[in-house]
Order: sequence, then C-alpha cells, then structure tokens
Amino acid sequence: MIIFANVKFMGEGLESGFMSLMNPGLTPSEKTWETAVLAFVNGKWRSLLLLVFGAGLAIQYMRRTNAGDWPTGHIKRYAWLYALGLLHFVLIWDGDILMMYSLAGILGLGVLKMPQDRLLKWIKVGIGGIGILCILIVLASTILNFIPPEDLDLESLHSGTSGSSESAILALGTYLDQVLHRLTILPGYMVLNPILLAPLAPLPLLGMWWMRNGFFSSTPEGLSARRKAMTWGFGLGIPMNLAVLLFAQSNLLLPHWIWIESIAGPVLSVGSLALGAEIWLKPGLLAETLAKVGRMAMSAYVFQSIAGTAIFYSWGLRQFGKLTMPGYLLIALGISLLTWSFCAVWSQLLGQGPLERLWRKLSATPGSVPTYSPRK
Repeated sequence: MIIFANVKFMGEGLESGFMSLMNPGLTPSEKTWETAVLAFVNGKWRSLLLLVFGAGLAIQYMRRTNAGDWPTGHIKRYAWLYALGLLHFVLIWDGDILMMYSLAGILGLGVLKMPQDRLLKWIKVGIGGIGILCILIVLASTILNFIPPEDLDLESLHSGTSGSSESAILALGTYLDQVLHRLTILPGYMVLNPILLAPLAPLPLLGMWWMRNGFFSSTPEGLSARRKAMTWGFGLGIPMNLAVLLFAQSNLLLPHWIWIESIAGPVLSVGSLALGAEIWLKPGLLAETLAKVGRMAMSAYVFQSIAGTAIFYSWGLRQFGKLTMPGYLLIALGISLLTWSFCAVWSQLLGQGPLERLWRKLSATPGSVPTYSPRK
C-alpha cells in the first residue's frame, strides 16, 4: 500500500522527508534504513498505480454505455476527481496524488481511440525520450554537485523546531494553521503536478495498451506477457534501484530522487504489476483482499491519509518528528491492516466505497451506469 511510501512524509513533512538522507543527525543504522526504503519503496507505488490507472481507463472506455456522452462525460469525471484531490490536499495532507491521476485521465482522452500499433509507438518514444532526458539530468546534477544550501538546518526541519518551516506548523500549529499553510502552497503544487507527471506519462499509456492486449487475462498469451514483464521489470529494476546506494553516502539531493522517481522506480513497478496480476488471477484470500481494496481504492487512500496525519500532526497524537524509519514502517503496517479491515467490512455491507460512490454521483450523466447496490 502507498502508505509505506507516504508515512515518513506525514511524520516529518515533505521538506524534511525529501532531504532525509542529508540529515547530519542520522546514525549509520538510520541511514541504512532510509536508503533501503528509498531503494525499495519510494517511487514504486505512484508508478504502479499509474499503470493500474491506465488499465482502468481502458476498461472504462470499453464499458461505456453512452457513447454520445463521450468525451464530455470523461472530462467531467476527471474534473471532479481533480476537485476531490484539491479538497484532500487542503483539508488533510499536501502529498495528494488524486490531482495527478485526474491529469493522467485527461491525458488518456487523446489516446483511448488510438490504434494499438500507434499507441505502442508513442509509448516507446515516450519511454526512450524521457529516460534519456532524466539520465542526462542525473548526470548533470551529479557533476554540478547539486546539494541543499549550507545554511539549511535539516535537524530542525526533521524535529519540527524550525519556526519558519512547514514542519513547525505541522508539529505545533493548529489545524486551521495547517489548512492556511496548504492553501498558500497550493498554487505552486498545481503548477508542479504536470511537471511531476511528465516523466511518468508513458505509464498509464502502457497500462492501457496492456489491458487491450489481454495482459490481465488468464490466457496463455496473458501469462506469457506477465512473465516477460516480471523478468524485465525485476531483472532491470532491482539493480537499478540498488544503484541509489551510490548516492546515499553523498549530499547529492537531486540525482537520487530523479533516479528513483522517474527511472528506476517505474521499471521495478512493471515487474510488481505483473506479479500483482498473477496473485489477483489466482483464487485465495490475498486475491480477494486485493480486489476489495481495489474496488474502493480512493476511499482507502484518503482513509490512510486521515489515519497517518491523525497520528503525527498537532491536532492528533502529536508524534511528528519523533520516530525513525522502523517506527514509520510499523505504523504503515498498522494503518494497512486497519485499511484492509475497513475495506473488507465496507465492501461486504455496502459494496462501493464512500468516495467512489460520491465521485460517481457527481460525474453521473444520463445513460451512465448506476452505482453499485449493497451486497445481499
């Protein structure tokens, strides 16, 4: 679950979280934990979910029941998702990804009718061009030795004792202070979102292409495609993500985040999606649990945001800046188990998740598919 990637940023703030490896107060053991999570957790979930999101777009297009409403209904649907992301950002947490997914949904509008061969060409061009650009940025920023300013007090950022930092507002401010702070940074985030999506843009297109080609089917062709994806995704992705160890002992901030978020993470997510599809296609408790969480993914995501911020922020249990990585991972595990339980009970009793139900109602148009009814 994405909470394993987000929990540290909830517990320390985005400023400190992105620069955690540069914190001079880290012990060797803490730095090892930080590096391990950076190598195997960060940059993976967002890429994985963008692949799944692209597959979902293809399903929505194939199942549309009111062709005359296309593409107006599609645009309306993702405009409402963007609005829900704005509310999540302002009221709960500034690490929102719903706005990015809404932009990916609009991006999909231009390719959903595209023939498979042309779509594949766009995917190859996108992966090749973006990969080369990101590698050049990594090399250039490494050569230029891009490091945080010398006067930046990383230990204060981590603990929330720096009076002017975001961390201090989250650790000590009121809930209203935090909402006002997020409102002030919202315009910058709205500008940054398309920039963050750009290097990942081929991922939803790849998910779309896979869905059309039977990647998620139980056919021999689907099995063969998933095995190839696991071979390449894990074969290249694991050593590529371990390469972050080269940056871990330096103060090179920009290279390791671009490498993880835009190059190595997406490669590993390809293998992870193929493995997840294998599990989902085999009957069992794990597959059933994944299916229930998947049916209410947005509700589960926001539920985790509320749970995480309630543990760390000043309006909750006030644990901001007080933990190290093992503690963060234990909290993420606890929130994950709580989320799975919530999804299992809700889906059994009411079917569709609360936010999914709201989203569907807001974006409904004449002739659209009705919402799910509670299970009998």
